[in-house]
Amino acid sequence: SCHGCHVSQLRNNYDPETGKYNTTWAEPGINCETCHGPSSGHNRVCREATPGTVPKDLKILGGKGKFTIAQNTDSCAPCHAQMIPLTGAFMPGDRFYDHFDLTCLEDSDFYPDGRDLGENYTHTSWSLSPCAQSGKLGCLHCHTSSGRFRQMNAPNQSCAPCHADKVDVPHKHTMHKPGKDEPTCVSCHMVKTTFARMDRSDHSMLPPTPAATIEFGSPNACNTCHTDKTPDWADAAVRKWRKRDYQASVLYRASLIQSARDGDWNRLPEILAYLESPENDDIFVASLLRLLRSCNDSSKWKTIMAKLGETSPLVRAAAAEALTPPPGTEAVEHLLKATGDDFRLVRVKAAAALAGIPSRFVPANKHAQLEKADREYVAFLTARPDMWTSHYNLGNYRMQRGEFNEADKAYSIAHELGPRAVPPLVNQSMVKARQGDLPAAQKALLQALKISPANPAVLFNLGLLESELGNSQKAADYLEACLKSDPGQDRAAYNLALLNASANPKKALDFARKALSIQRRPDYAFTVAYLQNSSGDMEGARNRLWKLVDEWPGHGDAYLFLNELLRNSTDREKFKIKLQSAVGSTTIPAAERQRLKSILQNLD
Repeated sequence: SCHGCHVSQLRNNYDPETGKYNTTWAEPGINCETCHGPSSGHNRVCREATPGTVPKDLKILGGKGKFTIAQNTDSCAPCHAQMIPLTGAFMPGDRFYDHFDLTCLEDSDFYPDGRDLGENYTHTSWSLSPCAQSGKLGCLHCHTSSGRFRQMNAPNQSCAPCHADKVDVPHKHTMHKPGKDEPTCVSCHMVKTTFARMDRSDHSMLPPTPAATIEFGSPNACNTCHTDKTPDWADAAVRKWRKRDYQASVLYRASLIQSARDGDWNRLPEILAYLESPENDDIFVASLLRLLRSCNDSSKWKTIMAKLGETSPLVRAAAAEALTPPPGTEAVEHLLKATGDDFRLVRVKAAAALAGIPSRFVPANKHAQLEKADREYVAFLTARPDMWTSHYNLGNYRMQRGEFNEADKAYSIAHELGPRAVPPLVNQSMVKARQGDLPAAQKALLQALKISPANPAVLFNLGLLESELGNSQKAADYLEACLKSDPGQDRAAYNLALLNASANPKKALDFARKALSIQRRPDYAFTVAYLQNSSGDMEGARNRLWKLVDEWPGHGDAYLFLNELLRNSTDREKFKIKLQSAVGSTTIPAAERQRLKSILQNLD
């Protein structure tokens, strides 16, 4: 993993048959070809040139005036980004998002406001910089190709071309006395922090935000210098200096990231409003879209689908990923269109989202386009055959497509390469179960349990498997152990409710309520209502169902159950009006509205 950026022209040369490497590289460190491409043509024309002259065509990539600012930045990014490679074929001048995906703030290596916490290699925070977003600033403005700081002796001159009004009279902007100790642009806007005994500069170039230190613990330039002062002191100082509350927007969008990381979907309306705002930021939008995958509220889909039309390929790709699996035919149509996107990253994410869609749902005129995107996706999955994660992800792809034998083989290879990794064994057990081989599924899970005895995924799947084998007590034991290991496992609580529904409705109701308190889902709410009624609390069940149809107005089973519980109630007319309103709603999918219409027509 380190060699890829610290030597030149690396070739792993891993042989899957023998499990051995014959790794080669040209030179330690970064050589000319890393940034300028193959040099044999360059060497030839220079040798052939008349002594004392320079060839008009140097036969190299890049060079003075040849690359745009974006191309120069994208050429630096592969070694300066926390990213996932899509190919092994990046050449200087190529577009970053044709060959890589970028890790964003969904990862806990970042503070919620975007400051570096772990080892992040610059490109994500750089992408947050208004200077970088302007398209006028590239890496080579401040750095030589070898990485040295061009303006080392006069650092403020790096900012002077666009910010002369501040550079010419710095003390008016810094609020510090002129002199040798006066802070530079870099010291306030690119504060240095230390990770793994290395200093790194914050390339977001955002102003110091002490309020974010108070709220999220992220570093700020004021207290990096004034170590004897508190963040509250620094916050009071910048608020006194600046009438405009420039920290507010930073705090707000960071708070949305934190809420999404915590699974606090009470703020979903605010998150969706931010995603739809013209004042949003691409890195925050991509991060929130990825985090929304764990949100079960269907109101998110319209906004996510709209993001497939954004100008940023990173955002379009995150939207495609958030639609995995597609929630309906409209999402499938959007994703099919995305398989023809101009950027490989978007095509790959769209193909991944559509992996489980049967070919009969794909229009004939989209088959070739989808197949091409599928090939790109499989090429991405197999680009690193020496990593267990590659085969694990390939197994997931095969399983989604119903190719269970191929999925089983991929998981077996993943287990061989990563014998201590639990996910391949868990997913292999799912494949075995779908093939009807429950003993083999059980064997894989018990093997995973030895590796990780308190692993919630292992315990949960063992619970489901034992239930399918008819061992209710064993199933309950595993599911309760899962819930103990991870109190946020809503599906474990829900399945415990189902297991106890007949024998112990009161205990089942407690588990169903717990599931609903962890994650608001219509099936959980419906189960709570059902168990309330089974326990003799018909009024409580009715109230729960009223709340359910208010929150999820397209839930047909809730209307059927509520109709049954309202047979002798004075609320029958209110119920019909509610159902008629849902039938006429344009926000409910057509298939659900058709079912509601049928229920309305058959009311007794």
